[in-house]
Amino acid sequence: MIRKFAAATVAATLLALAPAAMAADLCAPTEGPRKTMEEVAAMLEGQGYDVRKMDTEDGCIEMKGMDKDGKRVEVYVHPVTAEVVKVKTQG
Repeated sequence: MIRKFAAATVAATLLALAPAAMAADLCAPTEGPRKTMEEVAAMLEGQGYDVRKMDTEDGCIEMKGMDKDGKRVEVYVHPVTAEVVKVKTQG
């Protein structure tokens, strides 16, 4: 009985940590100069985003704001390549 509980606990822990590990992989370190938040904000504004807040998360530059349709978004950008690696739409 204890072994089953321990195995279930380990499995649940691994599943809980998987999303964080995947997000960190999106912005894995790359050689080269890092973009500034101002550069990334200007790039995203040029793509039609309304930038409200900039931060870093799991190695990515994170932008919270609105897309051109007025929906709330979180956009994750690689700090060296400036590639948009993930977009989360809210609402």
